[in-house]
Order: sequence, then structure tokens, then C-alpha cells
Amino acid sequence: MSTFRSATLALALGLTLAGCMVGPDFRRPEPPTTGRYTETPMPEQTAAAPVRGGEAQRLVPDRELSAQWWMLFNSDPLDRLVRANA
Repeated sequence: MSTFRSATLALALGLTLAGCMVGPDFRRPEPPTTGRYTETPMPEQTAAAPVRGGEAQRLVPDRELSAQWWMLFNSDPLDRLVRANA
């Protein structure tokens, strides 16, 4: 038997055994029981910055956003970029 054939057989056998490592009684882990993405609650608004467009932003939890969220920026270049890549 050639060396290449032996190596291929050994690799196939190793992959087969590795696939059995999980076992037949594998269970998907339960999802986390947290209700938010951060450890602490988010502030009601962000800090303002002394630049154009640097006003504080209000964070509104549980608000539905449009599937076309980028339209909220009223930016023609951003809209063209998204449409070009759609």
C-alpha cells in the first residue's frame, strides 16, 4: 500500500472518529437567560460632543426599526451605497 493511500486512510479514520466525539446524546446548550446585551442597563441618552452632529442621542428600548434603517440618516451617498450592494 502506498504512503499516500495510508495517509489518506489514516486521515479519513481520524475524521470519522472525531465526528463521533460529540456522542449520540449531544444536547444543544440552553440560551442565556439575560434580557439585555450589556451587564448594566444602557443610559437614556448618550453624551453630547461639541462638533457638528454631536448632539446627545436618546436610546429608546423596544422600538421597532425599519428594515431600511439607513434611511433614517437622510444620506443620499449611504442610500446609493446600500442600493448598489443589494
